[in-house]
Amino acid sequence: IERIIAADNRDELRIACRRNPADLFVTLEPQGMWPFKVASRSGAFEIVSYAAGGATSEITDEAVEALAAGVRITAGDQTIEPPAPPQETAEAFKRACDQARR
Repeated sequence: IERIIAADNRDELRIACRRNPADLFVTLEPQGMWPFKVASRSGAFEIVSYAAGGATSEITDEAVEALAAGVRITAGDQTIEPPAPPQETAEAFKRACDQARR
């Protein structure tokens, strides 16, 4: 499952928990927007992409909880803080990430 966040009319953040290998994957479209940083609003987790194609991290409970609650995206001198997802979306994201680790 991917959690897709429309940062504005042009940019789209994708956060996914993938299998084989199990990892947390983030990418920001258009892909020319890098480096970029995705951080939880609480500051408990952040992931930085230095190259096109996105970034990966280990799937941890802390990362999943933090990202499900809301994110802050920084690309260049622009910071975007889209609204937190609806509860159902956040719960579906957490379940999918839990399944990806199995």
